[in-house]
Amino acid sequence: MKVKEKRKTAESQLPVSSKIRREIIAWFWVGLVFLLINGTIGQARVIPSGSMEKTLLVGDHLIMSRIGYDAGVPFTNWHVPLWRNPKRSR
Repeated sequence: MKVKEKRKTAESQLPVSSKIRREIIAWFWVGLVFLLINGTIGQARVIPSGSMEKTLLVGDHLIMSRIGYDAGVPFTNWHVPLWRNPKRSR
């Protein structure tokens, strides 16, 4: 038998509980990677109001880079400042 055929027969003989456990572990890692990327590298945002109308329109989509300011743990107030503090531009 070929290797792929052996693997398919071995996976089909696994009990349902093992298949579910493997699926849960795989989704756990996907969620963990998402949270790490979202908390440290960047976040997707939508402009909710017209406070920046001269530069951005209401409903614009953007990706906010967090690398230049801080890295944080999602859903907490824990942040590690990296390079500089954000400043208001004029």
